[in-house]
Amino acid sequence: MEWAKIEVKLPGENKEPLIGFLLSKGIHQWEESDATAIIYLPNDVSLKNFLLALVEFLFENIMGRWELAVSQIEERDWAREWKESFLPRKVGEKLVIKPPWAEYEEKEGEIVLEIEPRSAFGTGEHPSTRLALILLERYIKKGDLVIDVGCGSGILSLASVLLGARKAIGVDIDERAIDESRENAERLSVSDRTEFIRGNLLKDIPVVEADIILCNIDLPSLRNLFSYLPYYLKRGGYLIASGFTEEGYKHLEVPEFLEEVEREREGDWLGIVWMMK
Repeated sequence: MEWAKIEVKLPGENKEPLIGFLLSKGIHQWEESDATAIIYLPNDVSLKNFLLALVEFLFENIMGRWELAVSQIEERDWAREWKESFLPRKVGEKLVIKPPWAEYEEKEGEIVLEIEPRSAFGTGEHPSTRLALILLERYIKKGDLVIDVGCGSGILSLASVLLGARKAIGVDIDERAIDESRENAERLSVSDRTEFIRGNLLKDIPVVEADIILCNIDLPSLRNLFSYLPYYLKRGGYLIASGFTEEGYKHLEVPEFLEEVEREREGDWLGIVWMMK
């Protein structure tokens, strides 16, 4: 099978919308280099439709100069290359993310989170996921109730219970993400402390008072999430958000009931912790 290499170069503040577009098209793996996203797709009848949708998205949503290049490449063993590129990675002070096939000798004080890699965002390989995990580790307390909005592979929910949460509730609009999260919870034997619900933001789950709400999502989704927080996040609780760049964050209007307590950076990406007043 022939493959197409699609390179999209655009201003850094537009990364979040592009990522949202890719996820909406069922694309969960890509490469990032500076301001360029690289996607590999089979060169078949579906490629033309994807490219038409991509060009329409770029014209309608991206401000400033952008570039699109498409080239044909030889067939490669993508599954093998993906496995070879995903090695055990330590994130923060305690967490180690590893795939099922990799051997790792756990050191004292470490918590190993074994997860099947199907998405760069769901494995700790993407900076926004690492930022959320680092901040989660700093703020979680034993016995906390955690909600994970846009749970993807469930990595943040799973990390929460391994770090001491009594329960983590993950919500995602994608049914495949819910199935994947449940599979990963079974692999780690924490199904009794996790719940995964298909839904949009928080409106499709029962109202609870969470100690921590996690969201590794784009800025438009984060803006929509703000209105639900008074009903789901207790006073003194924390909202930990990532999935956006520092440039994009400059344009975010944060409600007065949230007080920023910490921010963490990795490259262009930003993670923020707010406390509910």
